[in-house]
Amino acid sequence: LYSYELTIKIVEQKDFNMHLLKLIGRKSLVDVPENICQREKICYIEILKDEKIKIGKIRTYINYLFNSQDLKKEVKNCFGEFSLNNMYLAIY
Repeated sequence: LYSYELTIKIVEQKDFNMHLLKLIGRKSLVDVPENICQREKICYIEILKDEKIKIGKIRTYINYLFNSQDLKKEVKNCFGEFSLNNMYLAIY
């Protein structure tokens, strides 16, 4: 389930593709499964030092959590059910 946590990283230069390759240990983007690529596009945000995060990206992330069939399946496998009432947000 940790793969669904939101990561916001302050960077000198944005390079989502490099993040993706490091994450899965591959050398080519062709080798990245589409579901992982889609998940990371939503759950990983890079911002530059002086840039402010766009609230729309956080809304997209929350909507993804509520609607992702993959996440629902993983939660059901771990906890027996998926319920929006049991979802919590922690910022650290």
